[in-house]
Amino acid sequence: MCVYAVDLCEGERKAKGKTMELSKTLQRIRGLIAKAENLESLGGEDNLNEATACREGADKLMELYGIEEWEKLKDTDTGFKPEKVRFDIGTGDNPFLPELATLVNVVAKFCKCQSVWMAGSGWGSSSRQEYCYVYGYPSDLRYFELLVTTLHLHMVGAIFPSPDLSKSLGENAYELHNAGLNWFDIAQAYGWAQCHSFPGEPKFMYFNKSTGERASWGKSIGRIKAAYTAEIRKRGEVALRIPPSGSHNFRVNAAQGYLKQLNIRLRKIAGERGTGSEVVLRDKLQNVTAAVEEDHPDMRKTHARKATYNEAAYGRGVRHAQTAVLNPEAKAAPKQALS
Repeated sequence: MCVYAVDLCEGERKAKGKTMELSKTLQRIRGLIAKAENLESLGGEDNLNEATACREGADKLMELYGIEEWEKLKDTDTGFKPEKVRFDIGTGDNPFLPELATLVNVVAKFCKCQSVWMAGSGWGSSSRQEYCYVYGYPSDLRYFELLVTTLHLHMVGAIFPSPDLSKSLGENAYELHNAGLNWFDIAQAYGWAQCHSFPGEPKFMYFNKSTGERASWGKSIGRIKAAYTAEIRKRGEVALRIPPSGSHNFRVNAAQGYLKQLNIRLRKIAGERGTGSEVVLRDKLQNVTAAVEEDHPDMRKTHARKATYNEAAYGRGVRHAQTAVLNPEAKAAPKQALS
């Protein structure tokens, strides 16, 4: 019993030391990423080249730490088995859970981890969270959390953009409509919802949850449509028509375009990694896969859902993915399947 107690305490000290070491590594990585973002905001060829070097350095640092961690773990009796973390992807009534789960899968694979979408975990509630389990080793999981948080917010911004209060109603209506929202969707983004009409009011009335205002269709949704029309006239463009039933399909296309372009960027950067760590990566991935199969023996793959192709929406998703900050230039080879 005494020997066991001593070994346990020693293991705890080693784990604490490893956590502190990882924390310092992640701080250095965040510093490199922050420097890269600052340089990119300044513009100029020299700054952009230096920013690229910072991002490459951050990725290399994380890769080297992962290899060192693996070599240490192989020499110990504890900590050899992969861990798992839970990552929430949205409430159970979110209509874009398949695309968000695919994003988690993309980033997990890049970080030498593996994700399992617990489909139906948020079912039956507008507040209960749907989630994925992500399996991997400590440094890889921390890197995953760094990357996926940024990309998750960025992708949600493409699917569910919100009004920018620093811009005019016309500018917001233009951007949101081009993002795939119909007039009612945009009105909802501004806080409007249909309500019962009182005697003497128009048949269709709307209530603003943010301001408490009640207004007719013309002064709520119609006002947004009019602002959009004026904006496209000013820009000399043709109005984009999104039918009432087409907003969902538009946004699914945008999400799929986003994931496709992200895949291209990730593959490109993954191809620029060194080849000296292949044995380590193979060993790690074998253990991660074994842990997933042990916990989820009935797991099945889920393919991307089909949607009627919309060139404008798909192109918007592609362009939005090109602006994603990949910490640093995240590189996974995402499948259109979730495991």
